[in-house]
Amino acid sequence: MIRALTPTDLPRVAAIHSAAFPTSALTRLGADTLVRYYDWLLTGPHQADCLGFELKGDLAGYCFSGLFRGAMSGFIRQNRAHLIGRVLLRPWLLVGFSERLRTGARIAARTAHTPPPADPIPPGRPYVVLAIAVDPAAQGNGVGGQLMAEAERRARTGEFAAMRLSVRVENTGAVRFYERLGWQRVGEPWHGRMIKRLG
Repeated sequence: MIRALTPTDLPRVAAIHSAAFPTSALTRLGADTLVRYYDWLLTGPHQADCLGFELKGDLAGYCFSGLFRGAMSGFIRQNRAHLIGRVLLRPWLLVGFSERLRTGARIAARTAHTPPPADPIPPGRPYVVLAIAVDPAAQGNGVGGQLMAEAERRARTGEFAAMRLSVRVENTGAVRFYERLGWQRVGEPWHGRMIKRLG
């Protein structure tokens, strides 16, 4: 069953993220950081569809899709002190993530005095699948496919011409999954951007 996510779901969302992406930068920053990140996606100035899939009474997967304003820069700006504290407690995170952290800090600093604009969002923007994950223990039950189908249904209802997502290039299982659903790779060399045209 697909339903809207609420703040009470966020610890479970964080647990699914950690299980699905054990080596991601956010996972390494800890469950409390993950809860803060997904809370920003849920409650920030976005036009987002935040959906969960319940399987046998437990949240088995999630999908955050729609239009996002400052998905990462706003999160960093709102949680700067927390993130600095996390990195100070885990200095090894700087190895391999230093460029990502510097980029995020530059974006946050650049937008510190310019909050994300209110409506309307410029026309022509694609509907973005920003985050989707399925608990590894629930894979094989069609959870990811149903979440993607619902995201596409909402994009079509909103009369979007295209959908966009990014995937890690080395995540070949996810890439094959998206390609089976009609998504295409964008760019040469390819860096993980994919698009699905809806027209």
